[in-house]
Amino acid sequence: MMLAPASTYTNPFPFEQTETSRFCMTMDSATATLAFFAKLPLELRWKIMTFAFLLQMQAEFGTNDYDEMAKRVCNYGMSGAHFWLAALLDIGMHIPNPPIQGKGVGFFRTHELYDGWSPFHVAAQAGNIPLIQRLVRLGYDINTVETTGETAVRAIAEEMGYHDTRVHQDLLVLQALFKEGADINFVHKEGKCAHIIYELIRHDWTKPQLYNTCVAAIKLLVKHGAPLDRSLHAVADAWGRSNPKLIKVLLDAGAGIEELWNGMTPLVYAASQKDPKVVQALLDAGASLNVVGTGEGILFAAISPIKDHYVYAPTTAQTLTVLCNAGANTAQLNHDNHSVLSFALTESGYSTKRHRTWDTVPAVVEALCKGGADVNIHHHNVPYGPKKGDTPLHVAIDASTGNPRASSVVRSECVEILILHGADVNAKNDAGQTPLHLAAAARNNLACAQVLLQHGAKLDVKDSDGNTPLMLAQGEVVAFLAEQEHEAMGTREITE
Repeated sequence: MMLAPASTYTNPFPFEQTETSRFCMTMDSATATLAFFAKLPLELRWKIMTFAFLLQMQAEFGTNDYDEMAKRVCNYGMSGAHFWLAALLDIGMHIPNPPIQGKGVGFFRTHELYDGWSPFHVAAQAGNIPLIQRLVRLGYDINTVETTGETAVRAIAEEMGYHDTRVHQDLLVLQALFKEGADINFVHKEGKCAHIIYELIRHDWTKPQLYNTCVAAIKLLVKHGAPLDRSLHAVADAWGRSNPKLIKVLLDAGAGIEELWNGMTPLVYAASQKDPKVVQALLDAGASLNVVGTGEGILFAAISPIKDHYVYAPTTAQTLTVLCNAGANTAQLNHDNHSVLSFALTESGYSTKRHRTWDTVPAVVEALCKGGADVNIHHHNVPYGPKKGDTPLHVAIDASTGNPRASSVVRSECVEILILHGADVNAKNDAGQTPLHLAAAARNNLACAQVLLQHGAKLDVKDSDGNTPLMLAQGEVVAFLAEQEHEAMGTREITE
């Protein structure tokens, strides 16, 4: 695209165009001129540079190439770009809005950061409120979308929270955009309204100095018609950065406490994110434990993602304790007929060289046991995990992880916790096997076998195939059980 000749633009300076050109041509070589230039007001410097550039392009390159101007503007940072815009407007130049055609279009396409932005986006991101007002007066559409389909309002709201030093500035920009007629519900190019409050809340608002700004932004957005859908889910989505105090703010603004998103209420989602503070805040606000959406109990939601999201693991037990204290149903089975204990023992733990969650499982088991989970339930028709008739004690011994030897001690901790909460050490599954049969048959399970025998497990129990634990034993468990059986036989002889 070509510009009109530079001579057609208005000269905003107190000297002739030839003087302007001569002045700029000497800027790079004359120290005195540079000193004079540095003393000028910043905006005037940008105006001179812009006007001089237009003259230079025509005089030296014989072109008024619009693309070349775009490249020059985009060579400057965010703050520089908005000064360029103001200067270009001063000389009567019109900056077109970008067509919605993806990346690499529009005036700012040569800069990765603001490729496809409109003048409003540049002005808003720079916090240049006077430029926003000026663009409106010149007839630019404040609801113009950039190439990803976002208006300036949405772009600013999404950015709030990323940069602590800009939060208050961004709030002022939002206020200015609304004052100039920005439409919060301007339809996104995908045909749906932007979840603007959801995006805003997902940032870090735990710092006291930022919290009030966040609340003010929420109230401002709601006042201008921003939808509150998914906003309560967003509080939990900011894991480790969430501020439970926002829940009351959102409820007062009209958010739905039982709203479903991906089949989950805010409470179920908070439980799945392992955020005990948000869970407690939602319960205090009246969230129901029974509206789960997916059909599985809330305790399963709290347990299920541990394996895939190791960062959540440390707070899982705390979350379960909060839910159990509130009356969550520990007797409920999931779609696969897992109990909460078998599910926790099967799904929660794994161990790799980099990450592990298995060592958090004992605390999870403890929380469920204290919450009233049945430690002697027999599992049937479970597609994976427990064998037919297995109790949680069987599952604890037989559960696999990425590193069996490393998890052996932790596995024995789970066994001991279950026993202390009343688990039957001699309970049989449908194959007639006791927990000791499983401990003997698995390699690297000596610790579990020792705990079972300490709590009264019998050595002479035969399974449906007539095997005792010793007959199935492998590895280091063989010698241990043989010694225990020998000692037991000696004790019987002395007794007799």
